[in-house]
Amino acid sequence: GPFSESLKQQKHVDIKGAAINQKKAEEIAADFVGRKRVDKITAGSSAKGDIETLGVYVHTKDEVEPYFVAVSKKGGKVVLMTGNTANQKRNISMAKAKEMADNFLKSKGYNDMAPTYQQQSNGICVINYAYKKGDVIVYPDLVKVKISLADGKIVGFESRNYLIRHKERDIKKPKLSAEEAKKLVNPNLQVTSGRLAIIPTESKGEKLCYEFKGKYGGENYIIYLDANTGDEVNILKIIDAQGGQMVI
Repeated sequence: GPFSESLKQQKHVDIKGAAINQKKAEEIAADFVGRKRVDKITAGSSAKGDIETLGVYVHTKDEVEPYFVAVSKKGGKVVLMTGNTANQKRNISMAKAKEMADNFLKSKGYNDMAPTYQQQSNGICVINYAYKKGDVIVYPDLVKVKISLADGKIVGFESRNYLIRHKERDIKKPKLSAEEAKKLVNPNLQVTSGRLAIIPTESKGEKLCYEFKGKYGGENYIIYLDANTGDEVNILKIIDAQGGQMVI
């Protein structure tokens, strides 16, 4: 999805909150997967990347393979959860999967999140969510959710980008209106939608842009214009692929 791979490895990220031990990490992991489902818990490997984590394997009563959950050593935040993503039958719709993912995120305290990308492959639906402040999509604050289309279980979760980048932002009113910015788009592009978005820059900064989606020559594109200067910042091409869309 748009900007889903934009955040490269950081030197070290200081997550807010108290330091936790392995026992506390195991409690957090059990709560995250669902305590009623837990059969047993075993320790997994810890990691020292940009967010230091403690690993936990959560064995459930309803799955053969355990879930692996990585919990941040500081703050006790779930950074990653992976479950069984082997080929699954499709019993539920993509719309139902999205509804279940929406509810899952809210139940874990991720409010004001908007889906920005959705794809399914081998019976697994992957949805990217970005934080939304008012009418502005904030792409750096990204969360990924994977749902089994067989039974609606959450089989994957990743919050690294969100944990690293999420903060309170004072978003200033842009100098250009949406209509003024739209006039600067290549007239050959048939614009189908437009909105404000904060996107990450290559220099690890952020830029307020207008995001315009449209068609040109039978192809779908997303254009980003600087909301203050009107300069073209980025252009993405959407490729229809099996099970969803790819963004390049």
